[in-house]
Amino acid sequence: MALGLAESLVFPLVALFGAGSLGAVLVVVAPHRQARRIARHDCREQGVCAPHAFESDALAVLRRQQDRASIALVRRALWTRIGAGSTDTLHDVLALPGASELRDMLVALERAAFTSDGDLQDALMAACSTFERVGR
Repeated sequence: MALGLAESLVFPLVALFGAGSLGAVLVVVAPHRQARRIARHDCREQGVCAPHAFESDALAVLRRQQDRASIALVRRALWTRIGAGSTDTLHDVLALPGASELRDMLVALERAAFTSDGDLQDALMAACSTFERVGR
């Protein structure tokens, strides 16, 4: 009888121990992942990249990878650079301080990001031309 009671308690105790161990790992790891994510975001916010270097880097990305993914990457980087959020629209972004001087780049990237497949290459070339003109 006593052996039956001990056997019936083994599985719940092992399961409880496993769940507790997993919870402890998550408690230890989760804050470090969040801190690392914030640190990367803060570096971009502090303007590590000089203005002209950003335009030349963005232009290099757009020329090297001529696809929607590179357009989205450059667009997100530019929006982050001027303090726009991920839920903002182009209208919201253009209203931000400092966005007026980047208006041509913002509009060109928006067109390239959301154009049809048939217009993608023309929109990409227009965005590259805008970055060349502004970067001078």
